[in-house]
Amino acid sequence: MHKNDRWWALVKWIRGEDDKKITSGIDIRHIKDFDVNNFLDENHDPKTEYVIEWRDTVKEPLGGWKCYNAIIVDISPLEKKLEALEGIKSPGPSPKPESLLIQIFDEENIQVLHEEEVEIVNNDTLEPENRENDENARKKLRFSLDSDADKKEDDTTSTSNLTGAKSSVSQQLGGFQNPSTSSEAPQFITKEDLEKALAKMKQCYRVPQEAGVSSSKTKKFKTKEKKVELGYEGSNVFITDDQWRDAKRKNSFTSMATSLLVSIFSPEVLLISNYKGGESKNTDEKAQKYQALDPKIVNAIK
Repeated sequence: MHKNDRWWALVKWIRGEDDKKITSGIDIRHIKDFDVNNFLDENHDPKTEYVIEWRDTVKEPLGGWKCYNAIIVDISPLEKKLEALEGIKSPGPSPKPESLLIQIFDEENIQVLHEEEVEIVNNDTLEPENRENDENARKKLRFSLDSDADKKEDDTTSTSNLTGAKSSVSQQLGGFQNPSTSSEAPQFITKEDLEKALAKMKQCYRVPQEAGVSSSKTKKFKTKEKKVELGYEGSNVFITDDQWRDAKRKNSFTSMATSLLVSIFSPEVLLISNYKGGESKNTDEKAQKYQALDPKIVNAIK
């Protein structure tokens, strides 16, 4: 055994006000005339008394540290292995027994309450309800996406009118991952979503006349129909309540942006416009210059 090895002792104080109380983590270098090998010898008397310096200050006081008598219960090179069986950590003034009992009682109560709380949270009978509440909260943060049943109902809408034509376009632009299932998905429509929507509309969009609907009616609202203001109060960008509900049913932000664009801009404007204007980045097209969409409306959608 090396002399430089550090050992820690579990001691039981004897006599005085701390009689029979136990303290762990006493450095054996603070125990006078203590020898590790002698203590570990099988012939060592376990009732041997030792004098221990109680070093409660960094600097040794005038006259030295106070000393107390104790029996060494055990020693270990790892301080954490020594756990006090009872009592307090030092031989100083001890609290009244009533205070100790109250403290122990309160700690036990806290532990029991904590265990019960964990048990309730993990209870299988409540798990579906918690999961549903959590899902509802996520839906509100992400434009209140409707359930799969609502999406299927939207997908089967007839294409014989303008709403059906818009729904058909949104279906072709769908297929993206649901934002509520992606940990990295943004919580709002981004510039990238708008650009993707416009790019796909160039490939998939069909003018409403093909569905038997006049293009002159694409921006008109029913005078008595409830309207929803997009973005912020005072943006003056409105769509009908039906158009807003239709947009919220989409299963990705790109599809939602597409639905909002179709609701606000006419097909003619969308077919000759892109996000910022200028030439198309698609090499398959003949350097066609597009108009920029109204930035005020785009910001309201974002």
